[in-house]
Amino acid sequence: MNLYFTTRRLPGLEVLPTTARLQVLTSVNDRLTKPEKLFLNILKLLLIIPVFVLFTGQYSMPTVLIGLSICTVLYPAVLRPIHLGIIAKYVDRAVATKINNQVINEREDE
Repeated sequence: MNLYFTTRRLPGLEVLPTTARLQVLTSVNDRLTKPEKLFLNILKLLLIIPVFVLFTGQYSMPTVLIGLSICTVLYPAVLRPIHLGIIAKYVDRAVATKINNQVINEREDE
């Protein structure tokens, strides 16, 4: 599994404008299998749990602030590349579907 940090790097999405890329990503998210969704949700949970542990009151305020800033940076830095890496295998089919829908819509408009 390759890791991608932006949607512009995903194969098949490089040439699409931002709005079309977001539409494709929305349709791709619907195609994720249950184990993939479960894995992503568990990963999110593991990244959020330290925030609640910091709020238990047993840590000093500077420690809490440092911990919160670390969690804030790690959440998108870890989750986004893994999420894009998982959905990369569905992008080609979603892009083909989007292009076919655009062609059909253009023909109907004529």
